[in-house]
Amino acid sequence: MPEDCLLEMRLKYRRTLTLLVDEVDTGLGSIIECQDYSSVIHLFTITAYVMRFVRVLKQAVNRSNSHVESLSIKPQELARAEAEWIQESQRLLVSDKHFPV
Repeated sequence: MPEDCLLEMRLKYRRTLTLLVDEVDTGLGSIIECQDYSSVIHLFTITAYVMRFVRVLKQAVNRSNSHVESLSIKPQELARAEAEWIQESQRLLVSDKHFPV
């Protein structure tokens, strides 16, 4: 078979992957509905698991770390989840039209 035909066949069956990313500042409240949880500890625990999931996905994409973490949430992860919710509350409070500036 001529080389041109082989090249055309290879190009025809080549897979193409296109990733379109639209970066929007959504905030934690748009991802997790805090009203759905009965206690703040439960909310922080779920938030810590979600944040861990995102971190593990990022590591898998970057192939930077392949070890598997334990299933229980560490105190540092809970503290980070709590800090994220405090920052989210502050962002919402400042954007409220009734908040005195």
